[in-house]
Amino acid sequence: MKSFVKQIISSVPPRLFRRLKRFNYEKNVLPKEFVIHMNRLKKGDLVIDVGANIGLVSESLALRGATVISLEPNSEAFLKLKEV
Repeated sequence: MKSFVKQIISSVPPRLFRRLKRFNYEKNVLPKEFVIHMNRLKKGDLVIDVGANIGLVSESLALRGATVISLEPNSEAFLKLKEV
């Protein structure tokens, strides 16, 4: 079963996989109240994401038009954050 799931995941284009991951994160992980506030953002709003990890929240904020400043002290997570 695990190999079947890995095969399906590996066949999904990276951009689509990232989009699905972000969608799942917003729907099932982030608090609903936070998502409501995120959806109120307008182009040009400034948001500072402290402890941005790999950037899922930063990416979601930026896609809503906000200017995002992301801070991440963990060097491994920061390298993945820079890819976003």
